[in-house]
Order: sequence, then structure tokens, then C-alpha cells
Amino acid sequence: MGKQFLEITEKKEVEKVIADLSAKLAKRIDAETEKVKIEDGKALGRIASADIFSPLDIPPFDRSTMDGYAVVASDTFYSAENNPSTLIIKGYVQAGEFPSHSQYVETGYCTGISTGAPIPKGANAVVKVENAVEYEDAVAVEAAARGKEEGKKLKKVKIYKPIAPAENVMPAGSDIKRGEQIVKNGTTLTPRETGVLAACGIREVLVRKKPTVAIISTGNEIIAPGAHLEPAKIYDVNAQTLFDSVREICCGCVPLFLGIAADNTEAVSAKMQESLEKGVDVIILSGGTSAGVGDVLPTAIEEFGEILVHGVDIKPGKPFVLGMVLREKPVPVFGLPGNPTSA
Repeated sequence: MGKQFLEITEKKEVEKVIADLSAKLAKRIDAETEKVKIEDGKALGRIASADIFSPLDIPPFDRSTMDGYAVVASDTFYSAENNPSTLIIKGYVQAGEFPSHSQYVETGYCTGISTGAPIPKGANAVVKVENAVEYEDAVAVEAAARGKEEGKKLKKVKIYKPIAPAENVMPAGSDIKRGEQIVKNGTTLTPRETGVLAACGIREVLVRKKPTVAIISTGNEIIAPGAHLEPAKIYDVNAQTLFDSVREICCGCVPLFLGIAADNTEAVSAKMQESLEKGVDVIILSGGTSAGVGDVLPTAIEEFGEILVHGVDIKPGKPFVLGMVLREKPVPVFGLPGNPTSA
């Protein structure tokens, strides 16, 4: 006669035991970290293991928020539809270009600018392109080196609306300041966080290690899906169900299926040993939990550690086993009934 249930435990008590084990496991895993790259998508959904601070201002320079003209704001204070201000254009700055020294803006002058371009030195505001009209003014200028006059065209712009200092300018650091916390320890990285990290030029992030969950099916009667179904055999339903459940429900845990073990203590123990050698954090076995001659899981667990729960007052699922492997690190072992509904 096989070993009977050690003790039928109330559901609430079992839930408390599992909650306590989960807290201890989470605390241990929190201390295990790894670096992952952001650009290949491996950081998405991971949990940051440390506070992250911006290494630079975002934007890193004063930038224009409009297409138009970078000006000294006071040059436009008396601008009006019937009395526009006239400024000489010193050049143009496109997004991605840094203004040259010759594009320094002083009173009476301006620089054409596109959205996102750096504000030239001397300028403190940007006039919208729709509030200005650009034109060429032919003037006679004397070429001192040649001692004669030459015709030269100057580009000018008429400003029809006054603007205030800092208008249409995004100051450096207005989105994120250098040294500002951008990700808090324990934050799950969503596209929002990964986008901010990319904006700050951060390519790698330190995250908590994903727990690895070993999944083992037991039973002489089960075979892998796709194999030839021989008489008295059934396909393994639990392995795939548990594998996908670990990925979907367990917050990104890594499932590791180790195959099917025969219904004997030696085979189950070998699979558990393989799990431990692979450094898993949790072991889930299905089958071999009921009280009977062919049920070997409790015996196998006791070879590696201790049984905490064997039997819970729920139906289906009464033959549930919970144990703890006591090796280099404590590893919880969950023994589920072989019946898919009970599991």
C-alpha cells in the first residue's frame, strides 16, 4: 500500500504558505541582475533593478519649436501689419546642424531656422514663418579691396507680429534635466520607459533576472504530442498548458520543459537533479501525487528536501504537493495532479 496523504491542509493555510515562499523567492531573485540591450527589444517588460538617472539634458540644447526666424525679441516689439520690422538674414540653420559663428544673431539681424534646430547664439525667440515675409533687397555696396562699387543682394525679412523673449523656444532640459531620475527601481519597463532611456542615449539597462521554472511531466501512460499514439497511452496535456501559463501569468518567467519522467522514483529524481543542475528557481511536476502504489513524487521530493504540504481541501486538486529542495539555494517544488482539470 502506498503512502497516504501526510495531512489534508486547509486552502487558506496553503495559500499563506505559498505567499510566504513567493515573497522569499522574490527577495532572492531581486538580488540577481543582468544587463540587457534596449534596441533589440529585450528590455521591454523587464523589471529595472536600480534607479536610473539621465546623463544629459533633454533636449540637450535650446531648440526651435517652429519653422521661422531666430531673432532678438526686442527687435519685434513694435511690429504690426502696417508697420513691420525689417531684419537682415544671416543664414539658415536646419535640424541636425549647429549654428556657425557667423550666424550669431545681434539686433537688426536674424537667422532662418527649422523646427528642432539649435537656437543660434544671441537669439532669444523665434518668429513663426507665417508671421513673416522674406525678400531680397538689391543694394549698392563698396568693395574696399577693389575700390569700386558692386551690386549685391541682401536677404531680408519683414516681421508683422511682435513676440516675447523665449517664445517658440524649448530650453535645454525642459523635458528631462541632467541627473533627473527617469526610471525607478522595480519599474516594469514599458515602451514609455524604453523610449525615455533611448532619448537619453542609454543602450543597456540593469534588470532583475527572470525566474526559470522547470516543468516535468510524470507518468508511464503519457507521450509527447505528435508521437504515435499507442494503445493505453495518452498525449501530455499538462506540459504545454503549464509552459504557456508560466509565460503568460507568471510575469515573464522563463519556462523550461524537461520532458516526461516514467512513474518511478529514480526517473523523477533524475529529472529533478537535471533541473537543479540547470539552476532553475522553481520546479513544477504534474502526476504522481495521489496516494497509491504508482505515485512516487512525494518520495522523490523527500530525497532532495522536505514536503511542506501534501493534500489540500479542494476539489479537484486534492492531491497537491508542495515541497522545498534544500541545496545551494532553496527551490520550491510544486507537485500537481496528473488530471488536467485538477492540475
